[in-house]
Amino acid sequence: MKFESYREVKRLKMLKNFGFSKEIKFDQITIPKLKIKKSSCAIFLAQKDDICFCGLPKIEHENSTPKKWDPEMCITENFDTDAYGEIHFQNRDNRSKYIRVGQFTNMEKMMQLLFKVWSLEPPKLIISVTGGAKDFNLKTKLKNAFKRGLVKAALSTNAWITSGGTNVGVMKYVGEAIASASLDPNRKLVVLGIANWGTLANREQLIRDRNTTSTLEYTISSTKIKNNTFLDMNHSHFVLVDNGLYGVFGGEVKFRAKLERQIANYRINNRAQIVVLVLSGGENTISTVLNSVKNGSPCVFIEILYILNIMRPNNPQKLLILPSMSI
Repeated sequence: MKFESYREVKRLKMLKNFGFSKEIKFDQITIPKLKIKKSSCAIFLAQKDDICFCGLPKIEHENSTPKKWDPEMCITENFDTDAYGEIHFQNRDNRSKYIRVGQFTNMEKMMQLLFKVWSLEPPKLIISVTGGAKDFNLKTKLKNAFKRGLVKAALSTNAWITSGGTNVGVMKYVGEAIASASLDPNRKLVVLGIANWGTLANREQLIRDRNTTSTLEYTISSTKIKNNTFLDMNHSHFVLVDNGLYGVFGGEVKFRAKLERQIANYRINNRAQIVVLVLSGGENTISTVLNSVKNGSPCVFIEILYILNIMRPNNPQKLLILPSMSI
């Protein structure tokens, strides 16, 4: 009886934090009720050709002509998200769940989304794949070993796979690994893509109107779009992080790290381990690896060579060379 009372108190406290009434049950929580926001630039300041510093034209803004454009002042999260539900990729049978979220979205709301709205089972392990965001070639032997090993590791440990969610670079290899695996249709593998909304190609196809109830169609083109990438069709779920900037990569990096840690700690008495799998990459990848090591996450490198210029006040030309390593 005490256990039930504790659960009820915890439930009411969480609902109060979200602004819900006490009559709402967890199984009634929906995305609109969670009040997850999107980001938007409220103040226009022209950078060039009537385009704001955020990357959008003047017509997409409420106000204009500040003396200085400052993302902390100009970008707000005042409006509910307008992109969520299910998407269907052309020429594919499967459907993927997705949502657009502001970069400052409360992590408790994200946990409710993942485990209550999307009904996902908490993972015992998170395999976080990071690295090169541009297309690169792997030797056939290494590529095949990567594909087999990734899926086998995930299935044998009840793990989630997380990546940047698009069909370029290391994320594309993750998608190919899932596509080439002969998966039991009754055993769902969670492949969570955490992508940047502002550099997503055809993102307008994911925006719902008030009457949208069906699955939305998402088109992937072979034509490349400058500063934009398409979603990878082999991911099962997408969190599209909106920081209010368009055409600028990297807006999801901090949110992704925070979300992965929150997922790992969801079960207080049975926390999941995060293992970072690094495949190629540059300075942004180095930052991700350093943060992962600081948080106690082991990192596995696959044929990777970095030369990182570490800027220090007393020795700005100091170079740190990390040798090539292979699994």
